[in-house]
Amino acid sequence: MQIPEIDIHPLSMQEVLDRVWDHFVTRGQPLSYYQAPLFNYQQEPCGCLYRHPEQDGVCCAIGLFLTDEMYDPGFEGDDIETVARDNYEIGALFERCAKPFLMDLQDWHDKLVSYDTPARREATLFVLANTWGLAVPVEQFGA
Repeated sequence: MQIPEIDIHPLSMQEVLDRVWDHFVTRGQPLSYYQAPLFNYQQEPCGCLYRHPEQDGVCCAIGLFLTDEMYDPGFEGDDIETVARDNYEIGALFERCAKPFLMDLQDWHDKLVSYDTPARREATLFVLANTWGLAVPVEQFGA
């Protein structure tokens, strides 16, 4: 059996951060999470989804990079380390990124779910960028 050749540009951590910043901070796109009933009448944010099944284009910080061909609903509930290990294309896409960095991005998204504001998105992603020695669009920070 011959393995098909796949044309994937492995992303650097800076490229990942730039796109996440643009999507969630600059453009203010919604976070992807599922809700569960709270006290049988109110919906409460519960956890991250790579892609929201009912809201086209709504994704998490990692799901932002998954093409339709790469994405599988079976990924939901698994962390990026597991998904990248078990899926050749996704592993290749993120091969230049430290796995703990990708896990930090997932954690950043998950922690925002319960208390999301534009200022909190920006400030917490700025801290994550500094932790990893990455640059953010300085002209936008604090604007």
